[in-house]
Amino acid sequence: MESMYNGSSIQTARDLIFYALFQRCITCATMCWVMNLTVDYKQMGLRIGLRRRELGMKQTELAERAGFSNNYISGIETGHSVPTIDTLAKICTVLEITPDFCLLGTMRPNNIPKNISDHLLLCSEDSLDLISQLLSDVLQYKVTRR
Repeated sequence: MESMYNGSSIQTARDLIFYALFQRCITCATMCWVMNLTVDYKQMGLRIGLRRRELGMKQTELAERAGFSNNYISGIETGHSVPTIDTLAKICTVLEITPDFCLLGTMRPNNIPKNISDHLLLCSEDSLDLISQLLSDVLQYKVTRR
């Protein structure tokens, strides 16, 4: 599915999600419908709440820092409210997570440095497999050295 959008290479559905998110042109629901993806908004809300709690942040603090009401954040976390792209982008910025993690749960909610995640987005599937194997080997080595 490789194509070009404004000079950037779109190779996967995740790349297209990022492109749409940063263009801020359509709602999350519309974007996923167009791409024939299913977003479980209840799960998305649970991921947002999990990350918020990992950071030791109260719902009111997230709401204040993102510029929304506490009731709206609560609705998002329970899956009763569907955020716009702008809202999701603000929440992701405050929580230091990526939109694909919120929408699809495809990344761990850890603080992955932006330069690393940017490089990973440019990798082919073969390169990602190699990186995954390398990380597994490093972690296994660390465990066996103890």
